[in-house]
Amino acid sequence: MVRYGCDLDFYRPSADYERDLVVYIGRPHEHKGLSFLPLVARLLPDLRFVCAWGVTSLVHAKAVTYLEKKFDGVRNLTILALPPPGPGHHEAKRDLLARAAVAIHPATYLDACPRTVIEAQSCGVPVAAFDRGGVPELVHPGRTGALAMFPEGWPLGDSWESGAHALAMSVRSALEMDREYVRRWAVAVHGAERMARDYLALYGALARGVRWGRGLTVS
Repeated sequence: MVRYGCDLDFYRPSADYERDLVVYIGRPHEHKGLSFLPLVARLLPDLRFVCAWGVTSLVHAKAVTYLEKKFDGVRNLTILALPPPGPGHHEAKRDLLARAAVAIHPATYLDACPRTVIEAQSCGVPVAAFDRGGVPELVHPGRTGALAMFPEGWPLGDSWESGAHALAMSVRSALEMDREYVRRWAVAVHGAERMARDYLALYGALARGVRWGRGLTVS
């Protein structure tokens, strides 16, 4: 996978972060695993969860209506509306991420390269996420984030409860991680220069006739 590059000068750590704050930032869509959040929040009542999104389509608006009902009554889980794409949008994302103790990414679909994971780590914020899609390639387990095993049989049976418990354990683990190391890791692997080098290596390999499954790899 060629990782997205991140503006490491823009997404930077903040010394003034909130040690009990767990943040989700992303689209309000059910495949993002957002129905896990109220379950996880109830398992971790000493932490504050903020779910931040911007509504840019009718699909998003319908999802918000559904999720607001799911979140209702969970005292330590709040919704924050982000500015729409445009002036102030990325600044609001960055400022919220940099304040967080942990960024949570509970996506249930195979998200190839979730940008929020990269942006969070660039702010020195460890990530708690399911081991789905490209996430394991973006996280140094035990150092820049904690991966929860995706529940077998989801969405049937007790998979919701087992998944929520796994995510809750990942959040607890991520709280203990060294934010300075997380930032150093991000600088080493998530910069725009790294992305450009990987694309050049990929295009060069393809030009030489290398194909998938026959020696083509990206660092």
